[in-house]
Amino acid sequence: MEFEKSGVVNHPNLSPALRNPPGPPGSPPPAVRRLNLNATQKADLVAFLKTLTGTSVTTDPKFQDPFRYDAL
Repeated sequence: MEFEKSGVVNHPNLSPALRNPPGPPGSPPPAVRRLNLNATQKADLVAFLKTLTGTSVTTDPKFQDPFRYDAL
């Protein structure tokens, strides 16, 4: 998250989703969008991301063969 806050640099190959909208013609190139999360938002995001980690989806036999409906 710190990289999204300060590490992204403006580059011709940078995704448009990571740029601010362009200004009027002749204005400088659009600035990079920053995540700008406060400490609480960062903690909430980290807590959410940790819910996405786990081994059951890779170790539970019912997820091994998507074509075996009897395992459900």
